[in-house]
Amino acid sequence: MTKSDIAARYERDGFVFPIDVLSESEAAGIRKKLEGVESQHGNMHYVVKPYLLLDWVHELATRKALLDPVRAVLGEDLLLWDCEFIIKEPGAQRHVEWHQDLLYFGLSSDDLVTAWLAISPVTKENGCMQFLAGSHQGGVRQHVATFNENSILARGQQLVEDVPVDDAVDVALRPGQMSLHHGATFHASGVNESDDRRIAICFVYIKPSMRQVGAKWDSALLVSGTDRYGHFESEVLPDQNFSSDAIAYQKAIDERRKALWREVVTNMSDSATTS
Repeated sequence: MTKSDIAARYERDGFVFPIDVLSESEAAGIRKKLEGVESQHGNMHYVVKPYLLLDWVHELATRKALLDPVRAVLGEDLLLWDCEFIIKEPGAQRHVEWHQDLLYFGLSSDDLVTAWLAISPVTKENGCMQFLAGSHQGGVRQHVATFNENSILARGQQLVEDVPVDDAVDVALRPGQMSLHHGATFHASGVNESDDRRIAICFVYIKPSMRQVGAKWDSALLVSGTDRYGHFESEVLPDQNFSSDAIAYQKAIDERRKALWREVVTNMSDSATTS
């Protein structure tokens, strides 16, 4: 898939997949590293910005095969704004309602791309993402916060309007493949009904021209080109994986990010309501 193909499909549909980033053996190596970390430090699901703890996560985030498709959409200058491992355990009821990511980001525009990299096989059986083509073109819609205890999302947010689920596209990926999606694309995912973990790592890239307008503070990491704006506090990479300094720094960023989310939600308009 050429860069122009990626850009055209992204603009038309609000998502692109599958894009090859790693070989299956490389993805298996990443899974081995991750589960080795988990054996020492606990489950890594939704740990904020794990590249502040692990140099190999930063290496993934800056790999040419991953960044080039993102550059095709956003251009050469890129900040890494967010990152998490997203893990669905086998048999668990964890799922994601139909929603749009941009709702709670508090950012000044939609100049961002989410790169979602499969580390394990991702299938309909184990809860792959589903996208609705073209749904990004209508902007951010009204959501309701359900606080569903089985939701992977912090507030269980879901779209108020009916989603034509029969038109949804299943985003099945082999280990090492990724999808890109727009922050306003309608998407959801089901429960993991398989006997293995569904493992992915999600990277959110933004243009340096973006601002955090929903809160007074935010941070990011320059990963491509230059930042001529300085709108985000520049983050510090670990000198050693899970060193005491890295753990303290990541914890501080995590606490500030949680405060940011609370401030963004408090300052939001009534575009999201509570059921």
